[in-house]
Amino acid sequence: MQFCTVDGNDGDFRIIRRGEKNTRVVRLGEQESVLVPTSAVHLRDARDPGVPARPQPIDDSTFRLWMKQFLDG
Repeated sequence: MQFCTVDGNDGDFRIIRRGEKNTRVVRLGEQESVLVPTSAVHLRDARDPGVPARPQPIDDSTFRLWMKQFLDG
């Protein structure tokens, strides 16, 4: 799991998918992801004390949320 900061936004983000031009990130504690320019994304070292250590609950995983939306229509 990679954590990052995004220019112009407060708080920490988690990278969902990193592309050449754009990167999809989700703000920690939220479920909705956003697409931002890759040049505005700055990786954080996982050993950095500023990176949150709390694991994400399995029911809130990106895959499970996507499947729930897919099955619900």
